Amino acid sequence: MSDKEWYLEDYKPSLRKWIFQNMAMGATYAALVLFGLIAIILIINAIGKALPDESKEAADPNRVELIEPVTGEILPRVI
Repeated sequence: MSDKEWYLEDYKPSLRKWIFQNMAMGATYAALVLFGLIAIILIINAIGKALPDESKEAADPNRVELIEPVTGEILPRVI
């Protein structure tokens, strides 16, 4: 066996090439995750825009309605 390490020999991949390949693979995975998340957000946004306007009408989240215990009448109260 030679005294040289595998990454210093000419016929085997060098250490720089190995590092570059791993870094490039990591960057590829990161780009796939990033573009995947962007695609999911755009799909959800498109579905939301395709819904009718009636589905987007919601009650005021700051409004609290209390029920009168004696009469059962709903008393609107804004906090």
